[in-house]
Amino acid sequence: MSIRPTLDAPSRRAYFATMRLAARSRAEGGIFYGFGFALSGLRVFILIAIWQTLVEGGAEVATYSFVALATYTILAEVFAEPLAARTELRDTIWNGSIVGRTLQPVGLVGTYTAEAFGRWSLRFMTFGPIALGLGAATGHLMAPRSPLPVVLLSLVLAVTVGLAIEFIFGSIIIGTRSNVWVIEQLRGATAVLLSGQMIPLALLPWGLGDVLRWSPFASVASAPLTLYVGTSAAIGTLALQTFWAVTLWLIAGWAWARSRTRLSALGG
Repeated sequence: MSIRPTLDAPSRRAYFATMRLAARSRAEGGIFYGFGFALSGLRVFILIAIWQTLVEGGAEVATYSFVALATYTILAEVFAEPLAARTELRDTIWNGSIVGRTLQPVGLVGTYTAEAFGRWSLRFMTFGPIALGLGAATGHLMAPRSPLPVVLLSLVLAVTVGLAIEFIFGSIIIGTRSNVWVIEQLRGATAVLLSGQMIPLALLPWGLGDVLRWSPFASVASAPLTLYVGTSAAIGTLALQTFWAVTLWLIAGWAWARSRTRLSALGG
């Protein structure tokens, strides 16, 4: 059972078809999908209000100005799904349909990634322009402090690291035959604490941010966001992300190879 994506022409067409179907499926959520947007906007509003309370009179908190904190929050919400890098892997393991996917003539990584990009793209193209436009109009969104190509490269590396983490946790569920939702809760709690997606790591007490920024979770969310607002160094950040991307995909490939014989027990 290989998780490597297949890149021939038929596979690429299959990936694009998967992206379109995933985007269309999400759009069918209708009013409930719009309600999710409203909650995202409310979360941004509340966090910005908190930052405004903390940063008064033009002062800085842990090298962050108010505008930097507001920008960090807006971008974290706009790119929330790519920075979380979640796919349908968990659900397909739970219902057993992953077994059928392993029989398809395309790689698992490519299939799940294409599906995820389809879902992510709809949110980015609808909620994204509204949030970014309002942020710029109200003065809460600043221009990137690092070169834009550097920020985009960091974002690509962030998604790469996040997908590796996704497949590592999937292999843990399969290999140990653990309860999917127990592992999911463990991962969710860990990611919220370590990634810096909601609260910049530098704002954590007792110097925890200086330690947690070395974790792979920080390379998923904190890295591109801090590069954008200019609170991290480009070379060091990209080097650390590259290290985690290579290391974690090697681990993911090894872990999936080890869990191959246990997959049939989960369904299908």
